[in-house]
Amino acid sequence: MEQGQIMREYRNALTSSKLIKWRPGMTIRKNSDGSIDSSSLGYQYVIQTTSFIMPRVIQQKLYQVNIADFVPVEFGEGAWMQALVTNATGILNGSFTEGLADALNPGPSAIPKVDVALSPITAAIKTWRGAYNYDLAEVNQALASNNWDLITARMKANRMVWVLGTQDIAFLGLESNQAQFPGLFSNSAVTVNTSLITAAISSLAATPSAFQAIVAGLLQAYADNSNYTAQPDTFVIPYDDFFGLGAATSADFPINSMIKYMLDAFKQMTGNDNFKILPSRYGMAARNAGFWNANGTNRYVLYNRDENNGETVKMDFPVDYTLNPAMSADGFNWTGIAYGQLTGAIVYRVPEVLYFDYPA
Repeated sequence: MEQGQIMREYRNALTSSKLIKWRPGMTIRKNSDGSIDSSSLGYQYVIQTTSFIMPRVIQQKLYQVNIADFVPVEFGEGAWMQALVTNATGILNGSFTEGLADALNPGPSAIPKVDVALSPITAAIKTWRGAYNYDLAEVNQALASNNWDLITARMKANRMVWVLGTQDIAFLGLESNQAQFPGLFSNSAVTVNTSLITAAISSLAATPSAFQAIVAGLLQAYADNSNYTAQPDTFVIPYDDFFGLGAATSADFPINSMIKYMLDAFKQMTGNDNFKILPSRYGMAARNAGFWNANGTNRYVLYNRDENNGETVKMDFPVDYTLNPAMSADGFNWTGIAYGQLTGAIVYRVPEVLYFDYPA
């Protein structure tokens, strides 16, 4: 019998109903919606005696961004409180021209008086808790795989829940309470411009004049919205549109890409060499559906990030992610609990943030 036939007979014997059926180890199946089928997870699986368990473990990859690249964050202020209150002040009265009175000796009552007022801005605080469990039996069973630390994996998973959850709130807010916990993309007080951007900016590569009008229109719309009191320093673009901006501004004269033209124009017109254009998945309609629109919108955000002061928009973490040591009541079952506190991404200077939308 030739070697190939011997191997085929051997595989057939292994997979026959008389013997243990072979199946791939650690296969992660997906549900129809793309989520992981939990029935495919575990550390108990059957392998052939000729299989070798590799020392590396392939980790799941998730969409992660650094919140601080988009929104200034602050840690430790107001720990364990229910809200953070910031006072905003403004001028109420006082006219310069009224002070130019012609009277030689005007009495005190005739002199115009200036006044100011305080208006509190409240950032509600949420407390988060997350736990992981294990017992001695499953830990020792997992150790048989030789390369997987079950406890560490669950600790990391618990922290990842915090990281991804706080990231979602930073951009989209808390879906069940948008009023108190808005995100950078979802503040109801911010003006939404639906007339300037009516299609993906990258789709204008074939019409350079329309693209240039968009670039100029963005800064003009922002100046009108802020009453010329501020310049933007950050422009956030839906990720799928951002990729297309690598195209040339003109097919006839492919000197600059669209993204370079736009960034150079923003830097020159605002006088800010640190101006940033950033992509975000949260600006894509499919990713924000259900928050401010049932079908979602393609949302662009032009704003003054005000990194040094955090007076335009800011997110607070009164208590950063904290993991308590796992404890046991019976010496066999163990529970570790993590906690933290956070606010939404609060917009303090509303006129310095402007949304641009076009429908899904």
